[in-house]
Amino acid sequence: MWHIDRWDKFKPYGFSVHRCMDWFSRRLLWLELGAQTKCSRMFDLFLDTVRQIKGIPKMIGMDNGSENGLIGDMQTLLRLLNDEDSAEPTCVLEGSGG
Repeated sequence: MWHIDRWDKFKPYGFSVHRCMDWFSRRLLWLELGAQTKCSRMFDLFLDTVRQIKGIPKMIGMDNGSENGLIGDMQTLLRLLNDEDSAEPTCVLEGSGG
């Protein structure tokens, strides 16, 4: 399971932190300091990581922020295209962000 999040602690300075961690291994898959206005950047980071490791996570956990909508849709599509049993709704877990 990958946990995807964006922190806006640096929003007053024009930046946010984008990160993704594998919950099982605690491996940091990406960590980037970027402009907070680029919601599509999270989606790009997700696709880049899937390509780089040549694999799709069984599940992703994320808040239900606007930056994560495309990621959830792509996760579901990738799981369905790979004929996986773990497609919608169990492959995407959404919760309140912190």
